[in-house]
Amino acid sequence: MEGISLEELNPTGRRSEAEGVSILIATDRRLEKLRRCIQSLHTHIASDKEIIVVDNDPARSARTICLDFPDILYAAPVLRLGVAAARNLGARLASFPNLLVIDDDAYVESDVCDEALRMLNEDPKCAAVALCIIDVPTANVWPKADPAKAVPGCGGVFRRSAFTSVGPQRESFRFGAEEIDWGVRCYNAGFHIRYARSSVVFHDPAQSRAAGERLPDYKIRNNLQNRLLFLFYNFTWKTVLLQGSRVCISNFVLGLRYRTLRPFCEGLLGALRAGWSTRRQRVLVSGAVDEFYTKPNFEEDEYSIPYWRKLVGLLRGRANRRAGASRARLS
Repeated sequence: MEGISLEELNPTGRRSEAEGVSILIATDRRLEKLRRCIQSLHTHIASDKEIIVVDNDPARSARTICLDFPDILYAAPVLRLGVAAARNLGARLASFPNLLVIDDDAYVESDVCDEALRMLNEDPKCAAVALCIIDVPTANVWPKADPAKAVPGCGGVFRRSAFTSVGPQRESFRFGAEEIDWGVRCYNAGFHIRYARSSVVFHDPAQSRAAGERLPDYKIRNNLQNRLLFLFYNFTWKTVLLQGSRVCISNFVLGLRYRTLRPFCEGLLGALRAGWSTRRQRVLVSGAVDEFYTKPNFEEDEYSIPYWRKLVGLLRGRANRRAGASRARLS
C-alpha cells in the first residue's frame, strides 16, 4: 500500500484463513502496555489468529516489541493516522473472516473470542459483538445492555464482511465517537450488535499527562466536535438543531467554568469544517434507529441540570461576585 511500510515479523506458517480472527491494534509509544497486550492475546486466544499492529509513532518504536512475538503483521504509516484511520487500515490488511479490535492499553485474561465467534456464527444478522470492558482505575463496566449500541474500540469482534458492508469508521471524528457512529450505521444497514457479557477485556488507560492538563481540550473540544458530527451525519435537521443546541450550550457553560472558550471555539469550527468537507457522507437513519440512539444518548447526558438554568446560574454568580467586589472597594 502507498505510504505504508509493511513487514511480516516471525511468520510461523501455521495458519488457516478459513476460520480464525485478525487482531487489530493501533499503538502510539505505549511500549510496555503494547507488550502486555500482545502477550495476553498469545496466551489466551486459542483460535487461529494474526496480529496486525499499526504503529503511529514516526520513530517506529513498536517494532522492537513486535519482534519478540510470532505472526505479527507490522504496519508503519508514513503519516500519523487517527485511531479510526488506523483501525480501517488494519481491517484492509486482515486476512481472516473476523476482526478483533483492541487497544494497546488493554489486555485479556481469558479467551474473549470464543463466545463472540459463537454469537457471530449463530446469528447471520449480527455484525459485531461488544466485549465486556472493565476500566481498571475505576472498575466501571461498559457496555451495560444487550443489544449494544456500539462496539468499544478497546474490545470488540466484527464480522469482516459486515464491517465492509456497513463501511469503515469515519475518520473525521476525534477520538471516541467513531465507535457509536459505526454502531448507528450498522443498525441502519439492517444488522445488530450483541454483547458478550462474560468475555472480559481489562482497559488500563495511560495517564500520560499531569492531572488536569489539557482537560478542557478533551472534555469540550473533542466532545463538542464529535457530538455535532454524529448528529449531522445521521439525523434530521430538526434533531441536529434541537440536540445540537443543547450540546453547544452545555459545552459553552463548561468552557466558562474552566475560564477558557478556546476549546469550545475549536470544537465548533472543527465540526463545521469536517462536516462541510464530508457532507456527502450524510445518510439519515430510519425512525426506529433514530429513537434507539437519540433518546438515551441525549436525554441522559452527563450534565444533568437543564443547560439554560446552568448558564443563568453561572452568569448570576459572576455578577454577584463582581457586585460584592465593588461594594468592598467602596467601603
